[in-house]
Amino acid sequence: MESLIQKATGIPSYNEYCYNLKKHLANYKETVLNIKGNGIWKNNGKEYPHILPESQYSKNLIDAGFQVKLCQLTKSKHCDFHHLNSSQALAINLFGPMKIKNDYSLIFNQNDSIPNIKEGATSEFEHKETDGTKFDFYINNTGQNIYFEVKYSESHLATKSKAKANSKRWKAYYEKPMNAIIKEPSKSKEYFFQQYQLWRNIIRVANNDDLSVFVIPAIRADFKKVIDEAIEKIRPEYQSRIKTILIDDICDRCEKDNRFRTHYSELRRKYIFQFS
Repeated sequence: MESLIQKATGIPSYNEYCYNLKKHLANYKETVLNIKGNGIWKNNGKEYPHILPESQYSKNLIDAGFQVKLCQLTKSKHCDFHHLNSSQALAINLFGPMKIKNDYSLIFNQNDSIPNIKEGATSEFEHKETDGTKFDFYINNTGQNIYFEVKYSESHLATKSKAKANSKRWKAYYEKPMNAIIKEPSKSKEYFFQQYQLWRNIIRVANNDDLSVFVIPAIRADFKKVIDEAIEKIRPEYQSRIKTILIDDICDRCEKDNRFRTHYSELRRKYIFQFS
């Protein structure tokens, strides 16, 4: 992972990244999907070339042997699912073939020091926890919970809580696990409401041997930095259960497997790009 992250050093600003990303996806829409029309962003009613016409949202699921079943896995779509940079669509493209084959062995590198994902493991997209937090993907590894958060084109992990430091919710859901994992419990509430989206994911490691996994492209070294800074605030016994895995690495592993090669080669072509 580190070698890929290091390659991402010195990348342009987020605005430059986002511009190049959307340009790449717009080109993919026209040249690979052969879709000339533009879709509409519902927030402002304007057309953008990296957005699919909403009626063609299914084209956001890679058509390389798994598309029909991937569509069946899409139980509820976000309003922006037809955006080619949709993290929900990316999560389904990334983990869907593994769910279909019931084989999750290629998610992690063998050196990631995690328990094997057992044959009886089950998984779910858009998994919702009791506090209302939703995860892009979730695996129940016969008792061990593994929570996945996929970040692709977002500018940052949300830093302002919609709960506005709601004390009732803090007491009900977050105070106990935050105090358990933070090196300085007196700062746990401050940390949580400074970066509530980040910590709502991380606190899952307070339970048994559960894992919190962030999934990013290698180029997003900025996300990796934020996650690493949070890990430094956590007690050592919990740190190894917070993982960052790279989309690039998953593609590398899956392209070596005959069952997945075509799909993940196309996933790489769609989502991974180089700055010109």
